[in-house]
Amino acid sequence: YFIMARVWGGVPLRIEPTEGYDPMTIQLPRSTEAEIFAQIKSDLDQGTTLFPNYNWPTRRSKWSKAGAYALKAEVYLWTAKRLAPDFTTALAAVLEAEKASNLSLLTNFADIFKYTNKGNNEIMMALHFDVSETGNQVFTHNMYSTNSNFPAYVPQSQRDSVGVVLAGNGGVWRVTDLVRNQFTADDRRKAATYIDVRGAGATEYYTNFGLKYNGTVENGTRYFVSDIILYRYADLVLMKAEAKNALGQDPAT
Repeated sequence: YFIMARVWGGVPLRIEPTEGYDPMTIQLPRSTEAEIFAQIKSDLDQGTTLFPNYNWPTRRSKWSKAGAYALKAEVYLWTAKRLAPDFTTALAAVLEAEKASNLSLLTNFADIFKYTNKGNNEIMMALHFDVSETGNQVFTHNMYSTNSNFPAYVPQSQRDSVGVVLAGNGGVWRVTDLVRNQFTADDRRKAATYIDVRGAGATEYYTNFGLKYNGTVENGTRYFVSDIILYRYADLVLMKAEAKNALGQDPAT
């Protein structure tokens, strides 16, 4: 509902299960945006109290008290700009989420997204995927061609590099120019986000390949089964700064 309310505003609000197809039951009028957010906030208030402690579930791939407070902070930041003066509540939610132990920024940005490092100390809530549990998820549908389709001028070193990324099912997701242009040369996140494929003399730009969420390779086949991160501690830090800034507090730290 948080996603739908941000896209459409008011939507039909269903809080009872649907156990049939009687039109009088399944057809609901459109609720207002304020009504939707009132329900969201009520659910969050109830949900955050139901967790007995701040313990993390295995792999941090189920909701937790800290994860629920991160969602609450985002909801109240959104409504603070559109519906009500909620920045104080948003900041309070951040402070509650920070009570969880083993929550910190990782020194190496690339380590956050590694398949072999799921549930690390920066993760607050992620959707879990595993080779034995599911087929390829969304990132398998954002594919580009195999390295066999590269023009002849692409050097072998780049083919080898991309070949590792493209193992198995023949493609990987790309980064748009809009995203690429956000990175300066000294941005440490750049090398962990994508690689550029260049031609002779490293001057001719051909394409790029994204490096996050590339899953794992088993027996020569790539499975796109990285966990999809919904909230990580970096998000919480930025929400804290945003709330403090709106309240006239110093967000520098």
